Amino acid sequence: MVRSQLTEYLSEDVAGLLQRVASLLGRGLDEIDLKQKLADEQIRQSWLASHDPLTG
Repeated sequence: MVRSQLTEYLSEDVAGLLQRVASLLGRGLDEIDLKQKLADEQIRQSWLASHDPLTG
């Protein structure tokens, strides 16, 4: 969120740029989260491949 009492600094161009930056940051954070979930799942799958689920 960006706040400014000086509205002349928040032109349409600046607002558009801020939206683009926020979108890129959101995508980057989503990608980091997805990569961590993938790594966790790979570890889980590796463990399952070498262990009997019933007896461990």
